[in-house]
Amino acid sequence: MNWHSLASHSYRAWLGACVLTVLCSLAPALSSAAQVTLAWDPNTETDLAGYKLYYGTSSGSYPSSVDVGNLTSYTLSGLLEGRTYYFAATAYDLNVNESGFSNEVSKAIADVTPPTVSITAPAAGATVLGTMTVSASATDNVGIVGVQFKLDSVNLGAEVTAAPYTISWPTTTATNAAHGLTAVARDAAGNTAASAAVSVTVDNTPPVISLVSAFNIASSQATISWATNKASDSQVDYGPTMAYGSSTPLNSSLLTAHAVTLTGLLATTTYHYRVKSRDAAGNLATSADFTLTTLIAVPDTTPPSVPTSLSASAVSSSQMNLSWTASTDNVGVAGYMIYRGGSQIATTSLTSYSDTGLSPSTAYTYTVAAYDAAGSVSAQSAAASAVTLSGPPLVPTCVTSAGSWQNVAFAPQSGSFTAEFDATPQNAAMDGVVGLSNGPAAAYSSLAAIVRFNASGMIDAINGGVYAASAAIPYSAGTTYHF
Repeated sequence: MNWHSLASHSYRAWLGACVLTVLCSLAPALSSAAQVTLAWDPNTETDLAGYKLYYGTSSGSYPSSVDVGNLTSYTLSGLLEGRTYYFAATAYDLNVNESGFSNEVSKAIADVTPPTVSITAPAAGATVLGTMTVSASATDNVGIVGVQFKLDSVNLGAEVTAAPYTISWPTTTATNAAHGLTAVARDAAGNTAASAAVSVTVDNTPPVISLVSAFNIASSQATISWATNKASDSQVDYGPTMAYGSSTPLNSSLLTAHAVTLTGLLATTTYHYRVKSRDAAGNLATSADFTLTTLIAVPDTTPPSVPTSLSASAVSSSQMNLSWTASTDNVGVAGYMIYRGGSQIATTSLTSYSDTGLSPSTAYTYTVAAYDAAGSVSAQSAAASAVTLSGPPLVPTCVTSAGSWQNVAFAPQSGSFTAEFDATPQNAAMDGVVGLSNGPAAAYSSLAAIVRFNASGMIDAINGGVYAASAAIPYSAGTTYHF
């Protein structure tokens, strides 16, 4: 062997029956990449072409290789920290004949990269109480061996050595104030890193309840009031015993002055009750037990107020729509009675009603009265009137009179209206009349607005009790006249 020193930690050896030595050079601290410099003495063969380096992380197994050419030293880069690498070299000639492996050398690559870690729960700025779960996320280029949580820089529980990195924190062990949470992650090489601090506020103090009282006590209801020293929600438990059994709906508004009304109570009954308030942090305060006794039930003899603003509007020839302003009552309005022409026709719980089945072109008058659950009825409202719309046109009807009375009915009418009809005389001189009557007619005296075809061949009309038209019109047989 021909040994000579090149530099500190650097040695040379002959290939063939040689000993390969290694010169190590680590990357700068905190670098994630590492490198190793290998050196060897040159072979003396005249046809030597170059060298290959083989390496891996298991002794005798070299899955990776690099052809370094005709060099006698080479630096391998990009090696992983925290691993031990094994190296061997071969030489090859111009005919690409390759020697066997040199001796094996190894090098442990130091892990100098610290972990990364952050608090994931609770959130920064949170208010915490009771037992909280504190969580962290931690990663490392090789592996995490432990995470230590800290409260105000003091260890919080034991180090957590496996994911998930969580602990249960009984916040009652800390003062009611602001605190800082951190997590320190550690890898196998001893590298550590601390998370950014997360500030939280511990609040395990429930509200203080005071001034609990019951007022406005009646036969079926009562109001409970109380005060708290900080803003809180409101709820009352109540019942005939200290087991309570009923609770009012939660009022989630955060208040310091509270009032809740109990309803549906039984008259002359003693009730137990307690009040509850929870603050924004979730601390619950519950009062001591209190009692109240409801009053004797007083019969309701007060009728509702009279409905106002009643209006009636015709929407068709057979329907009228009514509406009015609601009445009030000391207990509650149960419904309304509808009157048409002074007679009750319906009841409703609404403030509107549709009256159907009416006659066309007819005036109707309505009033409305309110009633309560005790049966008390108000006076009737001011009347409202309207006229239904006219009905559809009459279908033409043809009748023939041969010495007997013939009647054609049409829909009832009111007020002023116009009636039109056609008449055709069968003879040039006859005695025939056409007129209107209130119901079927069988005599001249039943008719009004009579038109006559007289025996003199003229058309005249009755005026009062006699035929005294201002003008008479001649007619002829078979001619149709419109009246």
